[in-house]
Amino acid sequence: MLIFSAGAASPEKSVIQITTSSQQPSWDAPWRFDAVRRSSGTGFLISGRRIVTNAHVVSWAKQILVRRYQDPRPYAARVKFIAHDCDLAILEVEDERFFQGMEALDLGDLPPVRSPVVTYGYPAGGEQISYTRGVVSRIELQSYSHIGNRAYLAAQTDAAINPGNSGGPVIQDDKVVGVAFQGIPGLENTGFFIPTTLVKHLLKDVEDGRYDGFPQVGVRLVALQNPAYRRALKLPDDDLGARIDHIFDFPKTKELLRRDDVLLKAGGYNVASDG
Repeated sequence: MLIFSAGAASPEKSVIQITTSSQQPSWDAPWRFDAVRRSSGTGFLISGRRIVTNAHVVSWAKQILVRRYQDPRPYAARVKFIAHDCDLAILEVEDERFFQGMEALDLGDLPPVRSPVVTYGYPAGGEQISYTRGVVSRIELQSYSHIGNRAYLAAQTDAAINPGNSGGPVIQDDKVVGVAFQGIPGLENTGFFIPTTLVKHLLKDVEDGRYDGFPQVGVRLVALQNPAYRRALKLPDDDLGARIDHIFDFPKTKELLRRDDVLLKAGGYNVASDG
């Protein structure tokens, strides 16, 4: 059972409704723009009077309005930092009145599989805040649909994550353990949230006033599971090691690695034979 301590502030008071007016360019004719589109999402307050949400919630936004819990008044917000690669953004509000009575939410750690969580947000279908309970089903690398070509750590939950929930906090033991960000069309009771390990990386990255992004190794790995090939390379039959099939144009990577090298460990972790 998930229990909030009696002395803790109600998390919903720090959960923020976001509405945007955005205009995206036409990719086959970039000098033209689509019609202005209105959409909504969710965010939450962290230390430093910063609002965390998803990059896709505020991408191409012409106007961003934020509303406090059970407060009809809209406040103007702007993007301070945006990280399209990991689908996160940090917003700021200049009006001091917006923060009256609000408390920043603390960031927790990666939650264990099978542990309970609660998602907070403003999904489509109503104006009031919504709460859904679920458990952490699994944690693994997932393709982030906003950028399309990058995969990062993501946690799956059976708590409902619907359009409008994006950017909302996933809470466990009074702390944020993730940011709701996507589902998979056609699958029921399947939603994903970004673990706080990525949020903390973003916050550390922007301390110097700019966002540099997540580093890339710059290699493409292929499985190394053929027994005869492993014997030819004098590798033990231990299901470890993947072959470097291609090196991208990263100068440091080209300096350190060669095509057909076998990668056995990365960052202290073993590399499995399937890459």
